[in-house]
Amino acid sequence: MARPRQHGSCGEAPDIVQLVTLCAGAIVRNPPFIDGNKCAGFVPGVLLLELNGFAVTASQEGVVNAMIALSHPG
Repeated sequence: MARPRQHGSCGEAPDIVQLVTLCAGAIVRNPPFIDGNKCAGFVPGVLLLELNGFAVTASQEGVVNAMIALSHPG
């Protein structure tokens, strides 16, 4: 979970969307659990957004597609 701090130290401070992507991506791409890592990455991502005043209104399909894309970049 040090990735957002490291990212900010290399130049411009990242915005909230970049921070959420870094945090969720760290969990999804470095799976701490046998199963459920996309869910485990999604929850803190949504929490970070909501704590910073954003409302998450994505559909379930949109969330699933976003988490799959996050887990398989490129």
